[in-house]
Amino acid sequence: MNRLLAFVWGSLFALGLGIAGVARPSTILGHLDLFGAWDPTLLTALCSGAFVYGIFYHAVTRFTGSAAAMQRTPPTNRKIDRPLVLGAALFGAGWGIAGMCPGAALASAAHPDGRVFVFVLAMCAGMLAHGPTRAKLTRTAPRGGLSRFEASAR
Repeated sequence: MNRLLAFVWGSLFALGLGIAGVARPSTILGHLDLFGAWDPTLLTALCSGAFVYGIFYHAVTRFTGSAAAMQRTPPTNRKIDRPLVLGAALFGAGWGIAGMCPGAALASAAHPDGRVFVFVLAMCAGMLAHGPTRAKLTRTAPRGGLSRFEASAR
C-alpha cells in the first residue's frame, strides 16, 4: 500500500511540476536571473506546494491507524556540518548550471531532450557514487575511532 501511495503522490508531484512550468529549465534559470528578466513562476510554485503540503500533512497526521499515516522520524543530526554544506552546494550548483532539480528532471524525462538525459545520468551516477564514497571514508577511520566523516556528523 505504501508503494502505491508513493506512486500516486509522486505522479501528482510530477503533474504539478509540469502544470506549473517548473519542469522547463528556462523557468528555473529565469528565476535565478535576479537582475535580468526575473521569472517568479518558481517562487509561486514553491509557495503553492508548501501551502498544499501543510494542509495534507495536517490531515494525514490525524489519521493514526491508516496506511496514509506513515511513520516519520526526525533527523538525528541537527548540526550544520561539512557534508550538509557540500551537498547543498553541489545540489545548488547543479540546479543553477542545468536549470533542473531531480524532481523536474524526472518529470521531464518523458520528453526526448539530450540535456535531460545527461542530467538524469549524472544524477544517477552521483547516487551510485555516494554509497561507496561514504563507505570508503568510514573504512579509513583510525582503529577504534571515528572517520572524519562520522566525526564531523556528530
